[in-house]
Amino acid sequence: MRFSAFLLAAIVPFTLAAPIVERDLQSISSSVDNIIAKINILSDTVTGFQQGQLLTALKIQVQTGDVGKAVDAGTKCAKASQPLNADDSLTLGIKILLELQPKLNGLLDLLVSKKPAFKNVLVLGLLDVSFLVKADLKEQKSKALQFADAVTAKLDPSLQGLAAQTSSQIAQKFDEAIAAFA
Repeated sequence: MRFSAFLLAAIVPFTLAAPIVERDLQSISSSVDNIIAKINILSDTVTGFQQGQLLTALKIQVQTGDVGKAVDAGTKCAKASQPLNADDSLTLGIKILLELQPKLNGLLDLLVSKKPAFKNVLVLGLLDVSFLVKADLKEQKSKALQFADAVTAKLDPSLQGLAAQTSSQIAQKFDEAIAAFA
């Protein structure tokens, strides 16, 4: 009995000192879910946005910041993760292709469709808020590509080429939206 108590006392400090490692697929996937949730909230607000709604335009600005924070957190998570095996890479890639990318593309299309409403919301009666949308799009593009680079670096090498193509498509979609607000 004393021996087992001694053994337990001897190994407990080592078990407590061992780092707790989340499953990397799970943590990155959760980050993607969080980004999608923030995009959904923003999309709902943009959908209801009408001309002259300065308060809603400000709400959109705040929610855009929330999306950016979620993307930054996802980038940090991906950078801290270990490389994914082929199966986990495929699972994550499918999630990004079938869930995240369509939501992002839909949001960008929605923002472009609301350009007339943004042009009719004036700040201090002088400037329309479309210049803010353009600036936000540029910033979000940069954040999205940083996230894509961080995730791509963790994917199995067999899927990194496909991930680079997806990143290129996302960049192109952002460029189209940015050009619409030029």
